Amino acid sequence: MHGAEVESIFDLLGYDENGLTCALGLTLSENKELLKMLVDRITKQDYKCADCEVRLQQFGKKDRGFTDIELLIDSDLFAIVEAKIGWNLPAQAQLDKYASRLEEYKSCKRLLVVISECRREYAEEKLGNSKLKAPIEYISWRDILSFVERAYRGSGTHEKRMLNHLGTYFRKVITMQDRNSNKVFCVALGSDTPEFSKLSWIDIVTKKGKYFYPMIKNWPADPPNYIAFRYYGKLQSIHHVDSYEIVTKMYEHLPVDREEWKIPHFLLKLGKPFKPAKEVRNGNIYGNQHLWFDLDTAFTCKTIQEARDLTQKREEAV
Repeated sequence: MHGAEVESIFDLLGYDENGLTCALGLTLSENKELLKMLVDRITKQDYKCADCEVRLQQFGKKDRGFTDIELLIDSDLFAIVEAKIGWNLPAQAQLDKYASRLEEYKSCKRLLVVISECRREYAEEKLGNSKLKAPIEYISWRDILSFVERAYRGSGTHEKRMLNHLGTYFRKVITMQDRNSNKVFCVALGSDTPEFSKLSWIDIVTKKGKYFYPMIKNWPADPPNYIAFRYYGKLQSIHHVDSYEIVTKMYEHLPVDREEWKIPHFLLKLGKPFKPAKEVRNGNIYGNQHLWFDLDTAFTCKTIQEARDLTQKREEAV
């Protein structure tokens, strides 16, 4: 691992889907507490997990593919776990391949479990169109990490060591944000009207009380609690995000063209605007830069740049 800092034994696996899957599979096989939490969540039952098998990368003769993880629990449950990084979900063709594998366990309850970072609403919408006969259960990496933290209390010395390694590893790979945070996500709005819209970017916010952004890298993986807008060189408004939807048919919500968008977007419903009584200029930040600042700093700092810098200093001091 030349030049890399190895904080966990699982760092040696790399940071792709195979690495995540192997790390989780190994820990599940050695920690009954963690395994039971996962099984109880996906089945909504109370399993003893007395007789269990955790299998990694099992090859299927019929489907000619490899599963990420297979779980055989108490001779009563067979589950295939498909793990994805980011907002990725398995395609229909991949789900169809698992049909023959699940058919081999007709005497058991059967499940396909999908793990990803995306929001549950989005996952359920996409996976709900599957023709797979077995139920599909979705669980997020955030949930898995919470199980790791909870399982620590009921684990032995060796198991705790493994959980520490796994938690450290997961936090490096998984995009996490604190939903209870008072941090404000600040974006720049242009005064122009985009080609696909009848309203300008500013009018979408000020007249419709809404804002949207694509579910891609470099944008928040979870909608923020607060969002701020800057244009004409200064902070114009801060809004609480009252609710949000995941949409591809934006024309159903705003006066835009009727073409369905290939990339899903978060559509935010904004609360009433508020801002400091004094003017808060941009400061030395480039045109369309996205940034974060603590809510209170907007009321004490002279510029958005100063608010961002103060927020970063607080984080470094923790």
